[in-house]
Amino acid sequence: MSLRKTATKEAPHATYVAGHWTWHVLKVNAPKKSPHSPYTTWMVAAQSPMTHGGWDIGDTYAIEVLRYGVRVSSTTEFNAYMEEHA
Repeated sequence: MSLRKTATKEAPHATYVAGHWTWHVLKVNAPKKSPHSPYTTWMVAAQSPMTHGGWDIGDTYAIEVLRYGVRVSSTTEFNAYMEEHA
């Protein structure tokens, strides 16, 4: 599946975790840009103490997820994208 196609929260491109926060990466909005660019955005399903067990879906800056989260799972295609821009 292309990183530009929206994945489901049950089968995301990648999952990042930080404490009580979880981000499921559903779509990479600009896969040719580096994920470390301050303006690259990802569509995510996010769960936090403020969502009370639910999920909020929307765009966030990739750099914020990378700064605070630890990748716990990802697809082969997402791994290649991250390695390409390491």
